[in-house]
Amino acid sequence: MSATFEIAPRFSKDQPRRAEISGRDLFINTWSRVLVGVVTMHAVFMPEITLISPSAADGVWGMHDLVRMPSCVFEGWGHYHDQYVKEQGVWRIKASRVTRLHTEEQWVTDR
Repeated sequence: MSATFEIAPRFSKDQPRRAEISGRDLFINTWSRVLVGVVTMHAVFMPEITLISPSAADGVWGMHDLVRMPSCVFEGWGHYHDQYVKEQGVWRIKASRVTRLHTEEQWVTDR
């Protein structure tokens, strides 16, 4: 199974505001490396889950995240849009996409 995740925040002002990681292994390998020394908080709430079939569902979750990096403090508000699949009796995330209503970046200036 493959999962696609659109990601934020940026680790540099030069990076694009939106990037995409496709695949579970690449997602885990990337984030386990770049989040060393970073403090994050993700809150999700008010899920709206729609059962499409006995083995498929869609979900929308309100979200707020705060990411404290050495170079920037990122804060975002928006929604997770998830697709779920049930395989061998277990529900799993098939795909996840974040849409942001608002973001704030506070960049650390050179000292």
